[in-house]
Amino acid sequence: TMKGPEVISLPMTGTLTVYSGLFMLFAWRVQPRNYLLLSCHTFNVGAQLYQLKRGYEYQQQRKAEGKEVTSHFSPVAFGAAV
Repeated sequence: TMKGPEVISLPMTGTLTVYSGLFMLFAWRVQPRNYLLLSCHTFNVGAQLYQLKRGYEYQQQRKAEGKEVTSHFSPVAFGAAV
């Protein structure tokens, strides 16, 4: 089952995205190349980016409705960190 976007922690999801991205780099650079690790973390980065999109859109919708936002997430700051 897919839970609603209100339970997504954007800072944690961002951290998991960076973590998997680093392990993708490791899997590519290690000799011999670890294609299984690379594919697992590539899939995970895609899933985490989708979760970031869902959570960010939900928070923007809540802001537009004038409701309180539980977590402050900046895509610009996330992009700068990556």
